[in-house]
Amino acid sequence: MKQYEIKYADRYYEDLYEILDYLNNFSKQTAQKYFKLIDKKIDTLRMAPLGVSYVRNERLRAKGFRCLYIRNYCLFFKVEEENALVKIERILYSKREFDLIL
Repeated sequence: MKQYEIKYADRYYEDLYEILDYLNNFSKQTAQKYFKLIDKKIDTLRMAPLGVSYVRNERLRAKGFRCLYIRNYCLFFKVEEENALVKIERILYSKREFDLIL
């Protein structure tokens, strides 16, 4: 079975830091749980990234964005099938205006 490589954009790390910093203000355990959950969900993309739907927004879909929901957050990524590569672009709070950010 084909396995995809995961590549992370710098902006993803900035988003992740902001999320964990915010959650850490409430509970260190909650921040750690979210970090582990996010890592686990990203790992599932190694085997089946094409099983995740494209975003609904037409402009973002045209750019190739897919969205994996992780509780209150949306993980935005693109798939380069010919290179067996998943590019993790952003992770954002699900209530944000994605089309203005991405």
